[in-house]
Amino acid sequence: IKMNDPGSALELPLPVFVHAMWRTGSTYIWHKFRSQKINRAFMEPLHEYLFDMQEQALRDFLPISIARTMRHPDIDRYYFAEYVFSSGGGLSHFEKYFSYQRYCLDPDTPDPHLEIYILSLLQLAWHNRQRPVLQFNRALLRAGWLAKRFNSRTILLIRSPFETWKSCLSFENLYFPTVISTIVGQNIECPVVREIARRHDVPCYIADRFADEYQFYHEFAKSSLDRLYSVFYELCIMSNIYAARWADIVIDINEVSANLVARAFVTRELRRNGIDLSLDDCAVPTYTASTAAEKRWLSS
Repeated sequence: IKMNDPGSALELPLPVFVHAMWRTGSTYIWHKFRSQKINRAFMEPLHEYLFDMQEQALRDFLPISIARTMRHPDIDRYYFAEYVFSSGGGLSHFEKYFSYQRYCLDPDTPDPHLEIYILSLLQLAWHNRQRPVLQFNRALLRAGWLAKRFNSRTILLIRSPFETWKSCLSFENLYFPTVISTIVGQNIECPVVREIARRHDVPCYIADRFADEYQFYHEFAKSSLDRLYSVFYELCIMSNIYAARWADIVIDINEVSANLVARAFVTRELRRNGIDLSLDDCAVPTYTASTAAEKRWLSS
């Protein structure tokens, strides 16, 4: 189906793609969309858990109660309730390389497997007479590819890199430093990312299983944590600048939280693009540099 073809009697609601780094308020925005019945809001469509996990195992692993631990909004359904899982586990059309290996994807580079997968989610929403909303934390450098392939509205959510990193480090399991390292290490074919990896000695490691890759990069992150802020900062800035080129709306979550004028402006811009969301309760916490290491991050 060609979306909104003027010659067609069938007009489908335009998808909304939300792009963000982790810990930027993206779950808050996703939850706002999910709360409206007109939307089918898919959380993190490229998450590695969607590759082969059984649905019940995922429900048990990420119960509703974990929202408090993650400092997310309270939810009444588990995070991935919008998806339809295969009987053998995972989602149809999901390929392992989606999550991290192709974080960089030029708009003109074909990727038929990813295109079929994204289209399957859009069609699932349309079949249920809903607007597809895809909230990505693994696609900042694929924003152009997605915008070029699918007639859509694109939102970019940004937050102070220092505050984002502080939030990432507030979880003892080091999940976020691990996956940031994975992105940089596995995307050395991208010239800009290759330079980040070279400058900071981030190794490239690709295995047949996510578990093996995670263990490798977790050990790397653990041993390199004191110097990973620079890796994160460079990736974050470069990815956000790139994604901003393709965004219909850029939301600075710090400004929206603290500035009523900025909040009103963003609300108007969203409505102008056919999106009606109330951000009146937006309140992202702020952080300051409290240690010598953190002060070095800001001065480096």
